[in-house]
Amino acid sequence: ARNIMIKMKRDNLLIAEIAKEKKDDVSEGGIILKSAAEDNKSAPKGLVIAVGPDVKYITPNDVVYVNWSNGVPVDVEDRQAIILPLEAVLAVTS
Repeated sequence: ARNIMIKMKRDNLLIAEIAKEKKDDVSEGGIILKSAAEDNKSAPKGLVIAVGPDVKYITPNDVVYVNWSNGVPVDVEDRQAIILPLEAVLAVTS
């Protein structure tokens, strides 16, 4: 893993969106069915890249669900990411 040149302060996290896979299901007869993922209006998952010193129980590489509207968009090593406060994290997946 490369060393990220940005450090989070207090209880902030640096999170990158995990791209959703878009695939279509095909029936036995060859009919393309609309992907269930396209019907799902859930928020995209995020991958934790860095955490501030006050963040407990969440570590880099954790996958989280967050309130994306509370963040500040940034570019880190040519990758789109967002800085969010800990309170914007709604759930952590294992």
